[in-house]
Amino acid sequence: MPCDVLYVVGGLYGNVAALAALEAGVRREAEAGLRVEVCFNGDFNFFNVTTEAWACVNDGVRRLGRATAGNVERETLNSESTGCGCAYPEYVDAQFADRAAIIVDELRHVNSDPDIATWLAALPLYRTYVVRGTRVVCVHGDPACANGWALAAEHLPGGSRPEYATDQATIEGWFESANADVFACAHTCRPVLQSFRNGLVANNGSAGLGNFTNDARGLVTRVAPSNVPSALGEALYGADVDGVRVEAVALAFDVDAALGAFDEVWAPGSAAAVSYRERLLKGDRGWLPREADRV
Repeated sequence: MPCDVLYVVGGLYGNVAALAALEAGVRREAEAGLRVEVCFNGDFNFFNVTTEAWACVNDGVRRLGRATAGNVERETLNSESTGCGCAYPEYVDAQFADRAAIIVDELRHVNSDPDIATWLAALPLYRTYVVRGTRVVCVHGDPACANGWALAAEHLPGGSRPEYATDQATIEGWFESANADVFACAHTCRPVLQSFRNGLVANNGSAGLGNFTNDARGLVTRVAPSNVPSALGEALYGADVDGVRVEAVALAFDVDAALGAFDEVWAPGSAAAVSYRERLLKGDRGWLPREADRV
């Protein structure tokens, strides 16, 4: 799918305020005459456990762009499952994983619109875009598995979990097999940008949650010609690939509105409040842009 500008939006997590901010920025670029595409590469649902918020998020995603299936979307459709489909590595706290499963189970109870359910069931596991000749393959987890962690910041070569490190030759083989210049992913909720011999991995972390210490802004991946500035937000870091610029762009949304909507449905002590409320306010404690930028 050819375009001038591509936004890859992973991990919106049902944040209606973030969706509104994204739509406003994308509209400004489209009004400037640019061909803008938006790919929601999974987990755009999560905290939106009311009928109204469920419809708002899913209708908004369909209106604004295209999507791939994340583990949240796939598990929401699975009435026989009791998990979240996150496939967390063993080092992730078991109670954190249990809380994620509780959140997804709440979503199963609001997924009652047959039109939305049919659309979600038909979502592909990847989408490919061409930005001025640069091929961007959007996946949720990694090229081998929709909920895989091979492209996590912790698991990429040089990451904090060397015992889980993905072999560099494997990653370069994926670029070759997919004929990809960029893999745009999310899933792991921690952003990273890392270059390889024949491609670039761009993990945007989360569009609907803060990604860095004391920074409540979401983050999206933007791919566009280097002379086309973003109308959405500040680029925190980036890299050039074959004449286009791949950037981690901050998504500044109304935090008060997002927190108000969150607190209306997630009471103190609830699964989402325990795991995510502080991050919604203060970002990802212990992660900084200079650590995410490995280019």
